[in-house]
Amino acid sequence: MSLNFNTNSITNYAVGQNTTTNVVRNNKYYTNFKASNNDSFERSNTNPKHKTSKMNIALGTILSVGLLISADFAFNHGKVSRSLWNKLHPTERVSKSYVDNIEQVQQHFSQIFGKDFSKDEANELAKKYKELMREDDINILLDKLFNELKQDYGLHGIELKKARRISLGNGREGAMATDQHGMTIIAYMDCINNNASTNLTSKESLFRSLCHELCHVRQDRILYRADKERFIDILAQRAPQELEKSCWEGFLRDNGGNREQAINSVKSVLRNEMERNYGNVGNLPHKTAEELEALFNNKKHYKYAGSVPHEEYRAQPIENEAYTIGDLGLKLLRALGVK
Repeated sequence: MSLNFNTNSITNYAVGQNTTTNVVRNNKYYTNFKASNNDSFERSNTNPKHKTSKMNIALGTILSVGLLISADFAFNHGKVSRSLWNKLHPTERVSKSYVDNIEQVQQHFSQIFGKDFSKDEANELAKKYKELMREDDINILLDKLFNELKQDYGLHGIELKKARRISLGNGREGAMATDQHGMTIIAYMDCINNNASTNLTSKESLFRSLCHELCHVRQDRILYRADKERFIDILAQRAPQELEKSCWEGFLRDNGGNREQAINSVKSVLRNEMERNYGNVGNLPHKTAEELEALFNNKKHYKYAGSVPHEEYRAQPIENEAYTIGDLGLKLLRALGVK
C-alpha cells in the first residue's frame, strides 16, 4: 500500500634528430658537421683566453641587465620590466572572469547548500544559474530550477507536482509546500505568478520557494540519518491526521480496525519508501545534538500554516531554518543581478 498524504496538511513554504653530433675523443670536444661533398672534422677552439673573453662578456651582460632593471624599478616603478615579463609569459596575464559580487555569491551558495565552495566553483555555479534564469516561461523554469537545485542540494527521490491556488486560512496563501515525509514538493502556480503582496517577480518567488522547500526535504534526510526509527515513528504516529482519510481508513481496514497495528503497517511502508527514495544521506550539513533535538521535537508537534498566528508558525525551528534559506536564495538572485 502506498501513502497518500493529505495536501491540506503539508509543510509550507564543476625527438627529432639533430644535424650535428657532439663526440668525445681523448677528453676533447669535437663537433661533427655534415658537409655537402665530404665529411670533415674541425677541432673546437680550446684557447683559454677565448674562454675568459666569453665569460667576461656574459658577466658584463648580466651586470648591465641588472642595472637596467634596478633603474626601471627606481624611476619607473618596474613598468618596463613587468611589461617585458608579461610578453615573455602571456599565459600569466590571463585573469579569470568572475561574476559581479563573487565573494558575496560564494558565501550565499555555501550557506544555502550547506558546504564550502571555492571562488572558482561558485563562479561556475553562478554562471549556470544566471543562464537558467534567462528562461521566461515560468513552467519550464520551474522544472529546470527544481532539477538543478535538487542536484546542488545533493538530494534525490523527490517528486514535483503542480497545482492551483491553496488557501492557508486567515487570508494567507503559499507558493509551495512539501508533504510530511519530504518526498513530494507541490508548486501552486497561481500564487507563484501572483505576488502582489510580496512585491516579488515570478522568478524571485519561484527561486525563493524552491530553496525553502528543498531545505525541508534536506531536514527530513538529516533526521532520517540521525535516527531513522525515531523519525519513522513520529511520522507514523501522525498518520491518522496526515494521511488522506481514505488512505488511513485502508490501513485500518487491512488491520481489522486495530489502530496500533495500522500504525505499524504505516511504519513498514515508510521504511521501504525511505530506503528506496532517500538513498545515500551521508553528504548532508552537520547538525549539533541540540539542533537535531529541536528538529525532532518540532516534527512531532509541528503546527501548520494557518493553524496558528504566522509569527508563531514561522518561529518553529523547522520553518525558521527554511525561511532563512529562502531569504538567502533571494539575496543570491539579487547579487547575481537576476529579477
